[in-house]
Amino acid sequence: MNHKKNICIIIFLIMVIAILLGKCIKTINSEVARMEHSDEWSNMDTYEKGMYYADHHEYKKMIELFKSEPYAVRVHYGYVLWGEWEEKNERLEKAEKIYLEGIAAVEQYRTPKDNEEIDGYVLDLKYRIDLLHDPELSCRDGVERMRASLGENYWESRVQDPVLIQDASIGDVVCVGKYEQDHNTDNGSEDIEWILLQKDDESVLLLSRFILDSKPYNDSLENITWENSTLRKWLNEDFYNQAFSEEERAQIKNTHLENEDSRYRDQEKYYDIQGGNDTSDHIFILSEKEYMLTLAFEMQNLSGMYKDDYDNAWTVGSTEAIYRGLKVREDGSSPWWLRDHGAGQNYCIIKYIDNGYNLDWEEISKHDAGLKVDSENIGVRPAMWYQIKK
Repeated sequence: MNHKKNICIIIFLIMVIAILLGKCIKTINSEVARMEHSDEWSNMDTYEKGMYYADHHEYKKMIELFKSEPYAVRVHYGYVLWGEWEEKNERLEKAEKIYLEGIAAVEQYRTPKDNEEIDGYVLDLKYRIDLLHDPELSCRDGVERMRASLGENYWESRVQDPVLIQDASIGDVVCVGKYEQDHNTDNGSEDIEWILLQKDDESVLLLSRFILDSKPYNDSLENITWENSTLRKWLNEDFYNQAFSEEERAQIKNTHLENEDSRYRDQEKYYDIQGGNDTSDHIFILSEKEYMLTLAFEMQNLSGMYKDDYDNAWTVGSTEAIYRGLKVREDGSSPWWLRDHGAGQNYCIIKYIDNGYNLDWEEISKHDAGLKVDSENIGVRPAMWYQIKK
């Protein structure tokens, strides 16, 4: 009797969930329909409309819209967004079908003039299909690119005899704490290497030499400031307690951070984006201002750290960070978060430094749109003020 009762309860719950899900979908569809008949919609260009559809998971409408224009790049991007959405919801067979449809769609744009461009889109979509069957493929490829960019084995590039903190100067590399970096837990965690960015009589500002992990700025896509971000919580709780000994934690200062407002400019006007309240943090990520005042201007081409004197944002991730999802560019470098906002609070986009492309110091604060805060393949380079032992 109890068994039958349990079955009835389960069936009832399934029906309730189905009804609620149906209402949710109906609400979304109603919202989209209202937007499509609004004045705002008539003032949007094709790309903006397509992104609106994507934000509301109306991918078929987005694809149809993009196909109405002669741009293969948008059709490719549309199928990528759709496939990634299906992957995120663990509908892998559907994701593969969408990527195959994408290949056929972009092939329709092939001309002798555009062969190379179309080949790139096709290879990307085929690679995404390969990843569905071998999830670690991108990790292995990323590690190979990272190591190739250094011209030697990654761990051989590490500092063999780091400078003692009390004797270090700006630009020197020092070691404090341990964190898993070589994707081999059998040999224990590796020493964390830090670049000394600033120094006073009592303490030094340190930035991790390599990207140590891959984390979203915030776990969910919402209006967020540094104060309430999940990355700040992780750095000051999990990372802080895991990476440092009790003695080392006693030397890490609780730093007052000014989280300044940002200014973003699109093609038409400026937008002032609120940075939120100031915070007190043991571990943090650099702000744009802190980056510009230290790493971008004061640092030079330090012991093979950077490819060019001006390209001080260039850095690589650890093997472990790559296996945790860190994006690796073709040159082996990876992007990493700054804590400032970028364009639009609705999407909570955060600035990042990606292979030096954001290094135009006159324009960086006006044009850096950044990425959505829930992006999962962006690197984390912790920073901290560390007291010098006398």
